[in-house]
Amino acid sequence: MQIVNVDLARSRRLLFKHAPRRWWLNRSFTSRLMSWTGVTTLLPDPNANARCLDVGCGDRPFDELLTSRGHDLYGVDPISSAADVTARGEALPFPSDSFGAAICAGVLEYVDDPERVCREIGRVLGRDGVLVVRVVANAPLDPAAQWRWTDHSVAQMLVGAGFTDVVVVPLGSSPATLLHLSALGLRQIPLIGRLVGVLVELFAYLALRSKDRRFPMGYAARGIRG
Repeated sequence: MQIVNVDLARSRRLLFKHAPRRWWLNRSFTSRLMSWTGVTTLLPDPNANARCLDVGCGDRPFDELLTSRGHDLYGVDPISSAADVTARGEALPFPSDSFGAAICAGVLEYVDDPERVCREIGRVLGRDGVLVVRVVANAPLDPAAQWRWTDHSVAQMLVGAGFTDVVVVPLGSSPATLLHLSALGLRQIPLIGRLVGVLVELFAYLALRSKDRRFPMGYAARGIRG
């Protein structure tokens, strides 16, 4: 397993150019930025097979940048109206070797068997296909999440699903994580708490510059189908 850091200066430039403008109004802006940064940094530009599967695509936050890089993006989601295909990650309605790459962000925390989902994604990937996942490390305010991850546990999960050459990126600095979680808590308080929460979230964004990665918001990880 290789652990790398994200070039945040480059990522901020990409943010202002490609990230959906609606993110600025989202209460989880900082964590969304880190998810977007990790996934788009680890996913290589397409080679012969440009078809890229977005498993659990939601509101499709990765479309603009990945399409501009040459990916032919297909969205799969069990409930989102923005999906091209309605399906769950455990049972993808595609034949084997259909895609050159896949992303799965904000999904594995909520499924019963994350390794099974990744193994199914590996099935629809061609040989040497790339899977990039984003998982949460610290989300105490989200009781629906079933899993919390470390760099080693997400790497072991991908290896168990049949992927090799795993690379893991910690997402967010320790100060940014603490400030972001504080902002989420403050926003539960009516009026003044919401206003203070917005200010704290701004400081969380600024704190992304810190190089302290001991307490990240989560991890992005890339594996190659063996």
